[in-house]
Amino acid sequence: MMQKTVEELISTTRLEGYKGKSKNHSEALILRYNFNIELSKCFYAPLHLLEVAIRNTLTIEIQKYLNDNDWLANYQNHNLFQKR
Repeated sequence: MMQKTVEELISTTRLEGYKGKSKNHSEALILRYNFNIELSKCFYAPLHLLEVAIRNTLTIEIQKYLNDNDWLANYQNHNLFQKR
């Protein structure tokens, strides 16, 4: 069985973005890559909550605008681009 390096599994192209101004050893690149993963985890829950809040707010406002709580199912009855 052929053994692959971590760089090959992640891809050298993906790791290129973690090099910075100097050429770094692959271990340093993988550490930066892992740091980015950990940092991204911190944003997941707040972004999720923001997305849900925006979606729900838009739904409420569209329901009011169209005077139809089931506006998505009744989309054919509404011209969303018509001035009111």
